[in-house]
Amino acid sequence: GRVIAPPNNGVAVCVLDTGASQQHPLLAPALDVSDVHKYDPTWRDGDTHGHGTNMAGTALYGDLTPLLKGSGLVALTHRLESVKVLPDHGENEPKLYGAITAESVARAE
Repeated sequence: GRVIAPPNNGVAVCVLDTGASQQHPLLAPALDVSDVHKYDPTWRDGDTHGHGTNMAGTALYGDLTPLLKGSGLVALTHRLESVKVLPDHGENEPKLYGAITAESVARAE
């Protein structure tokens, strides 16, 4: 209840990782469902490993310690975007890393 969402037309930070859980209560104010993508459309939605969600939280809030110690409002200054570039099982072909990155950035754009 202390979080003030960023402006809809604000700057966005895009996290390329294992995906991000848009329903996470700390991410939801800054991560619209339309800004959650995945490199491979056949992959499941969401973040089954947790790493991408954690990285998105770090990109959005930084160090949570002072925020948790405080009681004031937290005004977010930027939005989030997420592209799942890592599969839930196995791994991507290393020779495709560049192509996967380029395609993933294009999806976010």
